[in-house]
Amino acid sequence: MNKLLIFFFSISILLAASINVEAEATKKNPVLETTSQKFSYTMGKDVITALKKLDTKIDFDAFLLGAQDCYQGKPSKLSKEQIAEVQKEISEGIKEKQKDKIKEISAKNLKEGEVFLKNNRKKEGVIVTQSGLQYQIIKEGTGVFPKEDDEVVVHYKGLLIDGKEFDSSYKRGGPTKVRVKEVLPGWAEGLQKMKAGGQFRFYLPPHLAYGPRYSGTGGIIGPNSTVIFEVELIEIVVPGKAKQ
Repeated sequence: MNKLLIFFFSISILLAASINVEAEATKKNPVLETTSQKFSYTMGKDVITALKKLDTKIDFDAFLLGAQDCYQGKPSKLSKEQIAEVQKEISEGIKEKQKDKIKEISAKNLKEGEVFLKNNRKKEGVIVTQSGLQYQIIKEGTGVFPKEDDEVVVHYKGLLIDGKEFDSSYKRGGPTKVRVKEVLPGWAEGLQKMKAGGQFRFYLPPHLAYGPRYSGTGGIIGPNSTVIFEVELIEIVVPGKAKQ
């Protein structure tokens, strides 16, 4: 059973141990005046909110019966083996639904990205490379180009194609140092076309970005997403000095 399912079952147990189910279950519209009543109501909302994420049917009569038996210390009406079996069945069902959902989102993102890049490549100033990377030169830099083994200091922000920002070094208060060969493939290719002081906009198709996996803060970047990065190359760093 996955950790998410364990978490939801734990919340259910906490609910049962925190309120007098037998007394409250008989009240159709209990008054929310005391701290206990307010806490119980809040816990009820929190548990159901969590259980709804399982995307599976909840039988409230059975749910309350289980909570009541737990609170009153009665023997479980299901054996440990039965409980383990049903938890496994639900867990496997959730995994299958998640797989189907990811496939659906992946296909949608892939199609939207293809349409976006097809239209974007027609815009003035957009350069398309053999790999599929698209980029625009916002500001030319000076000096030499970085190589794969170089470290570079950059400022950047990342955007989805709908304009939603998912990452920004500017908002973190300082630039970031990265090694060229260790970043996303689209980044690595684009950085090697820049010079210090330059500012580019990269348009990365999925195979040059995060691919079919969820990424980004809180899973903001869905599978097979096309992403945009505005990158400012501040300096190229080599051991003991900076390439200007």
